[in-house]
Amino acid sequence: MILKIEPDKPLLVSLKYRNAYEKQVNGAVQFKYTLENGDILYLPPIAHAEVQSLNPAAHEPFTLTKTIGQGNQAVWKVERILPDAPEKNATTPKRPAPEVTNGRCEKSITNGNRVKSAVAVMPAATPTLATPQSRALARQLIAAIDAGIAATAYAKTQNFPFELTSRDICALAITGGIQVFKEGVY
Repeated sequence: MILKIEPDKPLLVSLKYRNAYEKQVNGAVQFKYTLENGDILYLPPIAHAEVQSLNPAAHEPFTLTKTIGQGNQAVWKVERILPDAPEKNATTPKRPAPEVTNGRCEKSITNGNRVKSAVAVMPAATPTLATPQSRALARQLIAAIDAGIAATAYAKTQNFPFELTSRDICALAITGGIQVFKEGVY
């Protein structure tokens, strides 16, 4: 059966094979994936790139979501399904699971005989480059690094002491990102 992806409805998929076949479908390039259950899924090149950036193994489940963005363009989001932590062997004593409240994970840490309370902030989701904005920011950061390397090399040829810090690189990336977002070109 050929699956159709409905906008704003995450689809849980598991690939039978990691690779897809490039095909011409109605005059457009599509990538044909065979799913674990035998169904077929055709994806456009941008969705294919998102799946490949996730690098899922065969039979590894993940979700695929299509949303309609600005200018009626499809935005694809691919998220890995994190498996439950593997059970430890029976000889290891089990500790109570931490309590999660308002996105925070509270647990006790034992240090000798004293018990300390610790709070760790849990991430909302696994980081991805699934949105046009996140890809634009990544490109800006890479461009800032490349510009910094070029500027440093040029400064050396001019016998000018010049060194960029990671904060300088971030500031350049933020400046470039602001301009990209103002122009609306992701």
